[in-house]
Amino acid sequence: MRIPNASPGPSVGGAKFLIDHGARVVGDDTLTFEMRPPIINPGKPNFQVFPVHMQLIADSGIYIIET
Repeated sequence: MRIPNASPGPSVGGAKFLIDHGARVVGDDTLTFEMRPPIINPGKPNFQVFPVHMQLIADSGIYIIET
């Protein structure tokens, strides 16, 4: 699905993959690190503010390096 003005990056599923595989630090060369806008439940209006950041930093203690 193409979303205008979207930015690339890991989704919530990608964050789970990183957590499950023992990542300690993650990073990329984009401004927001995660996919924006986030798609939590495709087909349902369900928006969260930076859910990948919350899963990685707040819930799992995994640092994010951006740009």
